Amino acid sequence: MRLFIRADSSLQIGTGHIMRCLTVATALRHHGFEPVFICRTLPGDVTSLVERRGFDVRRLPPPAAGDASSDNDASLTRSAIGGETGWLIVDHYALDARWERDVRPHVEGIVAIDDLADRPHACDALLDQGLYADAAIRYQALVGPATRLWLGPAFALLRDEFMHVGRNVRARDGQVRRLLISLGGSDPAGFTAMTLEAVRAVNGFQAAVDVVVPPSNPHRARIVALAAGARDVTVHGYVERISDLMSAADLAVGAAGMTAWERCAMGLPTVLLVLAKNQENVAAGVAQAGAAWNLGDAGSVTRERVGSAIAHAVDAPDEVRRMSVAALALMRGAGTSWRTSFLALMHGEAAYDPA
Repeated sequence: MRLFIRADSSLQIGTGHIMRCLTVATALRHHGFEPVFICRTLPGDVTSLVERRGFDVRRLPPPAAGDASSDNDASLTRSAIGGETGWLIVDHYALDARWERDVRPHVEGIVAIDDLADRPHACDALLDQGLYADAAIRYQALVGPATRLWLGPAFALLRDEFMHVGRNVRARDGQVRRLLISLGGSDPAGFTAMTLEAVRAVNGFQAAVDVVVPPSNPHRARIVALAAGARDVTVHGYVERISDLMSAADLAVGAAGMTAWERCAMGLPTVLLVLAKNQENVAAGVAQAGAAWNLGDAGSVTRERVGSAIAHAVDAPDEVRRMSVAALALMRGAGTSWRTSFLALMHGEAAYDPA
């Protein structure tokens, strides 16, 4: 069965939508689905990565200047689907119920992935993996009564490498011997470089550092140069199994996107930076659960503040250890719910109830 996925990536959008859809596509391919990505051609997109993972990509032209119409996008998407049959997953902040109604007659059903709760949806199911106090009512007025809601970290889109990993995670003692810096796939504002500069400025810092800098990062050359002038810093490109780096690390500086849940699954204490508005609630929820320190909007965070947070972690092993324990507790049992629910829905079975 075909599985169509409508998602985009670019320097401006970032890579998060594509990466979490790759998780879904990879998992469902093992259950007999044939995923096809439908993506706009945009500056800095990662559609080549999708193809390297073995998936078909049907490219849509970039939108014309000033054209924010979802009608044109729906028309192009229908053309990309052609006369084939399959389900559709849409993960896109610019597409809403109007787009979904336009495309719905051409597919068997629609699953929307969202975390903003700022627009209506006309879908069969909606997945929001965020941690919210008002999770049960956020979408109440935005979806129909028949829409299945898959909400909370229990539905986190964890890749196979993070499934059930919690029981095998090494117990951390809170000592920071290795630091992981991972701030997203595009990072146009250069926060990775700022963080590495902050680390270099921490007085007496002795830990080894791993820095994840995909080729899509426009500041990669600067980061490589900074790493060359520092002790024990390793720069990584695209990492197939980032769980290995997370397992080796004692502390991370990271964004509050999908990798926030992955780090929690690994019990990795984190200094969080919010790189986009859709990350605000995740950062607040994870910090409230005691699983991370949230520094807030990265645009207003100084190099000195990042350095102070890292220095505090080095001097407060008990706090760091408690963060690790809280992170593991937050993700206990996560990773299976979304798989079971997707398969039940697409095969016409009863709704999955995680309770």
